[in-house]
Amino acid sequence: MLGTSSWQLRDGEQITACNRNLLGHRHFLIGITRVRNEALILRDTLDYVGKHVDAIVAYDDASTDRTLEILGGHPKVALIVANRSWEADIEARRIAEGRHRGLLLQTAREHLQFDWMFCFDADERVTGDPTFAENPLKAALPPSTSSSSRRLLASARTALSSLTRST
Repeated sequence: MLGTSSWQLRDGEQITACNRNLLGHRHFLIGITRVRNEALILRDTLDYVGKHVDAIVAYDDASTDRTLEILGGHPKVALIVANRSWEADIEARRIAEGRHRGLLLQTAREHLQFDWMFCFDADERVTGDPTFAENPLKAALPPSTSSSSRRLLASARTALSSLTRST
């Protein structure tokens, strides 16, 4: 079993390496997500995000459907932190969410080398300018950056710009 350093795995949590070919080399962009009982939409989400990222690290929070099986079978999923112990208390669950995200981030940093990280939810889609036009980050990206990664970053920038303008 793979381990962690600062955020300690609790009883019922385990890190599983899925696609080992994704481990051991540098990635431009990875995705991280925290899910629970998302089997209905998860395959579509992973396929969609997988077109834009090099690898995915997921935290499964005690799913009771096929979520864990779908994660483990997807070619872009490098690692899964699986929690088998659902926290029933709502306030304790809110606190646990932050811990889960910290553990997810730490796991990604320990086992993958990457330049950028994209956090996503299974029920969301990023949209925006797919041409990467007028993006100041474009000049900072290495020439080897894939066009799909450039489109995803452009979409994220567009979404953030619209949030900034609306406040």
